[in-house]
Amino acid sequence: MPGEAQPPDSVSKSGAPVKQGDVLDGKYVVERVLGVGGMGVVVAARHAQLGSRVALKFLLPEAAADGNVCARFMREAQTVTRLTGEHVARVLDVGTLPTGAPYMVMEYLEGRDLGRILEERGALSVPDAIDYLVQACEAVAQAHAAGVVHRDLKPSNLFVTRGADGSPLIKVLDFGISKAMARGLEDSQLTNTSGFLGSPQYMSPEQIRSAKHVDMRSDIWSLGVILHELLTGRPPFDAQTAGAVLANIIGDSPPPPSALRPEIPRELDAVVARCLEKDVRQRYATVGELVRDIAAFGRPATVVAATKIQKILTQSGLGPDVEALTELAPQPEITGSHPAFVPAPPAAGAQTLGSWEAAHKGAPSKGLLLGLLAGGAVVVVLAVVGIGLAVRGSRAGDSEAKSVEPIVTTAAAATPEPEPVVVPDVAPVVTGEKAPEPLPSAAVGAEDAGPTPVKRPVRSGGGSKGSDIEKLIKDRK
Repeated sequence: MPGEAQPPDSVSKSGAPVKQGDVLDGKYVVERVLGVGGMGVVVAARHAQLGSRVALKFLLPEAAADGNVCARFMREAQTVTRLTGEHVARVLDVGTLPTGAPYMVMEYLEGRDLGRILEERGALSVPDAIDYLVQACEAVAQAHAAGVVHRDLKPSNLFVTRGADGSPLIKVLDFGISKAMARGLEDSQLTNTSGFLGSPQYMSPEQIRSAKHVDMRSDIWSLGVILHELLTGRPPFDAQTAGAVLANIIGDSPPPPSALRPEIPRELDAVVARCLEKDVRQRYATVGELVRDIAAFGRPATVVAATKIQKILTQSGLGPDVEALTELAPQPEITGSHPAFVPAPPAAGAQTLGSWEAAHKGAPSKGLLLGLLAGGAVVVVLAVVGIGLAVRGSRAGDSEAKSVEPIVTTAAAATPEPEPVVVPDVAPVVTGEKAPEPLPSAAVGAEDAGPTPVKRPVRSGGGSKGSDIEKLIKDRK
């Protein structure tokens, strides 16, 4: 529970380079551990003079000894400070321990991430799923406008807290492996060729081959995966092993969300399908285009948020002219029976990917349009699956979580009356980097009234494609 005392040595036992009661920089008093991952740890602290609570993010000693990891850690802090929107978890300060290891001071968040909510409650209602995704898209739009590609979007990096008015507020976490498109050589130096950056189930085909050569359309792929999972309770690409997951991403087309939940509008099937086009040229070019096609399925406030996203992109040269902002995708009747729906084409005046790359990188990249996974790339992928910082928040109070709203299965007007959205009351969890979540292996369903939960599959094997990939690794060793 918030503020619950822990044994004095609990912080040091976590592997953190500090202990409970330590005072950093003369003002941050270490209190307790909030989460530990493979390479990092986050602790709660209190400002000695102001009394405000913050989260301190550290590298574990082994990671702190790696200069490249430290450089990426500090680059994350620099990246986040450039993104000032309400949907990005803020970095307030940075510091250095006596050992020379860096740390971040971040805003302290109470709530839970969408990954945890999906594990416990299953699929969300259509309005909730759209509202959450559009909020995330606002943070992503701001990042793209600044020339930054996140590269690790997933439900566990979308944190649900409360806004000033008490309404659900999404915060995008973990820009630790983000890519600044203008960095060029510097970025390639920080991204070692043996490093696997990303979470397998949410990675685009081009990111599987090379994390260095991705653009904002890779984030759009990840947003499509997230949308599918929010609507159905399961990711579109799932298998027993990471190798099989990656093989499915490269070679398979997932079933549409409505195949798992018939009440889902066919229009959203088309949106997910376009996000998950393996040819990057066929995907939405910007998050603005994606939001234009889904905003009508959210609540009225979602359309307002969509307009804000378009303005963010327009100001950076990535979106339509302001005059076109009112021309959002027409408000459809949500009946789940519109297979002929075609997602909106790029808005007039939108900047092309080529001009975006030129603006942020200096010249169009020749390696952006990547084909199928090359055999050599698989060796890199499977040799180091799971790299990254992880922060698993305290699970205290999870039993008090409230269920998501039931999904409306009857035809509804395109602009429904606002429905209250409940944010579960849970122990505080803070921002920070997270390692890829374990591939789910148990069925998860909603406990309260609502849609029939979609079970997460229990996988009995990796499939022949995954086995072939793993065999290839053995042959190359």
